[in-house]
Amino acid sequence: MTRSLIAARVTVSAAAEAEYLRLVGTLAGLFEARGEHLWVFRSPLRPGLFLEFREGRARTGAVPGTPVTVAEQALDSQIRRIGNYLDGDVLWEEVAMPKQTEG
Repeated sequence: MTRSLIAARVTVSAAAEAEYLRLVGTLAGLFEARGEHLWVFRSPLRPGLFLEFREGRARTGAVPGTPVTVAEQALDSQIRRIGNYLDGDVLWEEVAMPKQTEG
């Protein structure tokens, strides 16, 4: 199975930041339970700017890092109402690199 990563830039108002972080933390816990990950990074130079990374292994019928249960979908919907996703979600797939031998 190939690992995939979804990356997104998100802006969040100062008033909604605590709620955003609470919601993504809850969603991250649900992802973790099935072996996927959600990480959030904050810009130290631009208040309210975050990077979200959702990572997991490809599985039939779903892109890793996308909500699949009703609870995950509800959390994701709340997060998307709070955050402004600047570039949408960009999907990346892991590349297998050939191993080099020293000769």
